[in-house]
Amino acid sequence: MSHFTLEAKKREIGKHSLLTNIIKNNRVAAVVYGLDTEPITIDVDYNQLLKVMKGAGTSHIIDLKVDGHNFMTIVRGYQQDPVSDKLRHVDFLAVSKDKPFTTMVPIELVGVSKAVKEQGAKLSIKNQWVKVKCLPENLPSKYVIDLSSLAEIGQGVLIGDIETKLGVQVLNDPRDPVVSVVVPKEFKIEEPTAAAATTEVVPGADAGTEAAPAEGAEAPKDSKAEAAPADTKKK
Repeated sequence: MSHFTLEAKKREIGKHSLLTNIIKNNRVAAVVYGLDTEPITIDVDYNQLLKVMKGAGTSHIIDLKVDGHNFMTIVRGYQQDPVSDKLRHVDFLAVSKDKPFTTMVPIELVGVSKAVKEQGAKLSIKNQWVKVKCLPENLPSKYVIDLSSLAEIGQGVLIGDIETKLGVQVLNDPRDPVVSVVVPKEFKIEEPTAAAATTEVVPGADAGTEAAPAEGAEAPKDSKAEAAPADTKKK
């Protein structure tokens, strides 16, 4: 289990001007909560936070140092500016090394499906996270799925197919799909036409029936009817 370290400072709440100054000083407002303690409002350096979050995500422990106090935490959530996408607020959940907690672990897809490469199929990704409950020391960093095992259209991977280590409880429904190989929407299977589905017939005639005679023409005689025997009686 890898750890990341992040320095933070306590901050006051309730004043908009203070929040504005935090942003101007290239810092991000945050809060630490959990373990039956009162939430602690903090702020952290923007660049350091961005670096840590890119590495830690929601599946690594972050050792948060707040004015001399250490907290074992994970990122529980964050808010971004709707225009710039810059981080504006982060929630840190304090956890204990002796108490299981719940978080989301990312799924990483590797390799290439033979069905996609050779048959023109398409991947349908339904789930990119696994919800787990475990102790901090057992927290997986990610789950890796090898797509090369998906060789045919219709094959897929379910949550229940993902192997996890001892001490980690997966909370998703094991029947939930993760990824599957499907036929692309633009691909159409041509249905045989009526003519193609039958034996060859005379143009303009229906299969299994005789063509109607042309107007003024003599109708064809029944091929099954026997010809009248010639009169062989001698006079």
